[in-house]
Amino acid sequence: MTLRGWVDNFRSSGKIAFLILRDGTGRTQCVLSRKEVGDDAFAAAGALTQESSVSVTGRVNLDDRAPGGAEIHVQSLEVHQLAGPGALSAF
Repeated sequence: MTLRGWVDNFRSSGKIAFLILRDGTGRTQCVLSRKEVGDDAFAAAGALTQESSVSVTGRVNLDDRAPGGAEIHVQSLEVHQLAGPGALSAF
């Protein structure tokens, strides 16, 4: 599955990261494993700012702990645009 959206939140524990993406349907938790996506994609995820636009591709896993009851285990990440500081202040 591929999901395109905007970064709502990001947190990392070193080898695993959780990216919350927002699109027109709601929020989805995306799980990135350094081992699965590689060092470059993991570093790119760590540099994301709120409201940056990205696409993630991966497999869907049902998990009651995730927002909406499902999450995406990311296999690839594409950054379309990195939002700068104060990106929301223009609105």
